[in-house]
Amino acid sequence: MSLVTGSPINVTISENTLPAAVLAEISATDGDSDSLVYTLSRADSSNAEEYFYVDQIGNNATLRVRQLLTSDRPTAVYRMRITVSDGVNTVRIPTRGKTIPSISSRSHCTSRLPVLISSLFLVNVLRDQFPPIFSQNYTTVVLENVTVGHVLSVPKFRAVDPDLRGELVYRVIGDGMAPVFFGLNEANKPRVVQPLTLAPRDQYKVC
Repeated sequence: MSLVTGSPINVTISENTLPAAVLAEISATDGDSDSLVYTLSRADSSNAEEYFYVDQIGNNATLRVRQLLTSDRPTAVYRMRITVSDGVNTVRIPTRGKTIPSISSRSHCTSRLPVLISSLFLVNVLRDQFPPIFSQNYTTVVLENVTVGHVLSVPKFRAVDPDLRGELVYRVIGDGMAPVFFGLNEANKPRVVQPLTLAPRDQYKVC
């Protein structure tokens, strides 16, 4: 049996990549036209089998995300092997990411002796390391008799994400009952969400 191989393949993805997303396409050809079976095994101490899987259709397969990677912080690199077997000859084949040329395993069987060739596949995960930071603080005064839905008079604000990964989502937190009386509208502007005549305090810190 002869085998065409390549260097270990690297793929880089965001930690927010959705389950079932395709990371690589895998293709092998058996010289005897036998049915092939693909399996994935980890090549280090990471939980590769828990977060990735091989989805096989016929004699072709894809490497996919099993579950959200945000639950496995701080792991940043997963090393795994893709193995294909025809029941007699077993070879570990290289795979290809979407942005690199196709690599296939071609078997030309001259005997039925088992053959094993290892090829490493690495998935690098971009982790969101830093929380968003507001550029400055704002102070405003509002009358207690304003209507629900009243937008507070503050300059337009925005948060800065230092590593520019992920999508920023704004929500109101604060001291005491601040989130009960204040919220955000669709434009992420702070507004009154409950009558302030019911508020037990005269001052609130809203974050």
